[in-house]
Amino acid sequence: EEKLKESENMYRAIFENTGTGIAIVEEDATISLVNTEFEKLTGFSRREIEGKKSWMDNVVKEDLETMSTQHCLRRHNKDAAPKHYTCLIVNKQGDERIFHLTMDMIPGTRKSMASFIDVTEHRQSEEALRKSKIQYESIFENTGTAILIVDDDMTISHVNSQFEILTGYK
Repeated sequence: EEKLKESENMYRAIFENTGTGIAIVEEDATISLVNTEFEKLTGFSRREIEGKKSWMDNVVKEDLETMSTQHCLRRHNKDAAPKHYTCLIVNKQGDERIFHLTMDMIPGTRKSMASFIDVTEHRQSEEALRKSKIQYESIFENTGTAILIVDDDMTISHVNSQFEILTGYK
């Protein structure tokens, strides 16, 4: 009895303090258990989620069919569906958020465990960086003047095509 209590306390501590949102999903797609981080990520309280919401309720329409298929596949053969993927989920405030999910079956049950990490800001930063790079390259190559970048040690680290034409050096 003491070992069982200790084990329960350890697993509850892990469940609540893992740093990712976690949801236990029943075979019928009902969310039966969530942790505090899941509440924070979605904006919904446990009372609004547990036993009341399906994981499908807040998935955007574009991702719903794929995720539904994977939910069914996972229950027939846990290796048939991907374990890691991303999807768009609408939080309580109505904002679309990009989540990285890790999903797997709980051994000996028809339930699955889903771990959610919000990667929205990371993806937005990647996109902003990509656009900035395109803008930089466009300006660097299309100014009509020769440009070179010289490092602190006086090494030329980068030149544009106009510089190559003007100097004959690549």
